[in-house]
Amino acid sequence: MGQCFRPLIMGSKKLKTFKLFRCSDDWDKLLEVITDKVTSLVEINLERLQMSDRGFVTILNWKLHIDGWKTNRIGDEGLIVIAKRCPNLQELVLIDVNSTLLSLGFLGANCQNLQRLALCASETIGDAEICCIASK
Repeated sequence: MGQCFRPLIMGSKKLKTFKLFRCSDDWDKLLEVITDKVTSLVEINLERLQMSDRGFVTILNWKLHIDGWKTNRIGDEGLIVIAKRCPNLQELVLIDVNSTLLSLGFLGANCQNLQRLALCASETIGDAEICCIASK
């Protein structure tokens, strides 16, 4: 299903915000193409989407809103890459993404411009994780 959107998205040369909600299919490949070819993008909002760390890594340059949709396919690996490659990241919203002290430590240490970090519906966030973020 995701591939049917490809011509429309690729033809949108002035596209600034890309929002995608509740679409089935594996979006990893299409996200790679979109982020490579649509250079006007500044914000990507993905909710209830099937995506893995591979897809996550391709969308590193924008304000990120990610809903893992309880698939548990996005984890520390993808978050650590974001932390390493996005030092100017200003906003990160994670829904149903179970990050750990490891990835949160990287985000806190490397993303010094982060103004908003939302961790929603995560089963792994507790006192230790909040303290980790606050200390950075």
